[in-house]
Amino acid sequence: FVPMSTSASIKATTTTAAAKTSQSCPDLSKASGKVVADYLTSARFLNDKSGLEAFMQELNTSVPPSSSSTSAVSPLPPPPASLPVPSSFGALLYTAQSVQLITPRGRFNMSVHESGLVFTTPKNESFNVERAAVRDSVIFSKPDLYTKNQDKVTSKMMLVSFSEPVPFKKSKLTCLCMQGEMKNVVTYESTSGPAPDVWFSSVEKSLSITAFKPEPAHFTSTSGLPFVQCYSKTDQGTMYPLIEGVMFFKPPRFIPRQKLVSIGVGRGGAGGGATR
Repeated sequence: FVPMSTSASIKATTTTAAAKTSQSCPDLSKASGKVVADYLTSARFLNDKSGLEAFMQELNTSVPPSSSSTSAVSPLPPPPASLPVPSSFGALLYTAQSVQLITPRGRFNMSVHESGLVFTTPKNESFNVERAAVRDSVIFSKPDLYTKNQDKVTSKMMLVSFSEPVPFKKSKLTCLCMQGEMKNVVTYESTSGPAPDVWFSSVEKSLSITAFKPEPAHFTSTSGLPFVQCYSKTDQGTMYPLIEGVMFFKPPRFIPRQKLVSIGVGRGGAGGGATR
């Protein structure tokens, strides 16, 4: 026999559980996600966790995505494909990482082949330099008004002029100009040395050229420098008189001697510019 008080307690507990089980379904047009989740947990899937998980998975795959969500997750455009390396370039000899170019401006990976160069950006944009497209080249120290001894200038430059434009992205390159720092030591063909020495010599070998260099015996300014300050159109920069021609820096440009028709010399104006 069960005492009366205990029987009443059991009856009350059973009634409460039944009330929870018979909880009415919420209005789905107004109810929040939490209310619906609480209903499923306490009513339809009481003590049935695996059944709840299967139901939610089926619901997730059955509801079609909205047009806004579809556009939000549209795939990104593929990166541009790098240019194919011409077979005439031959075998790959050397790869230099993160080479600083002044023209075109940016950091490039330089691949040196037997008969050509390939420059590639981190975004996989590239241009090729064929041996036949190269006209001439100049190696020089980056202009420094306060260092007369050019051997002490730590930044070295190499300008390569093209006989025909080289396409890159939406432009046509007439030259490339790279910069190397003497403090950076790299290795090429089991030989280690400053980056400009290694890079520039590998470029000369690949393109079968011998770069021109400023000669102090040929020209030295009154300040003891191998260049003079000047303007190229509206761009202020420097000019290097060479035996083989005239080179401007900023923007980089080399004019071969055979292309020069005449040279006019005049006194400087009041503002420091030449009058002729």
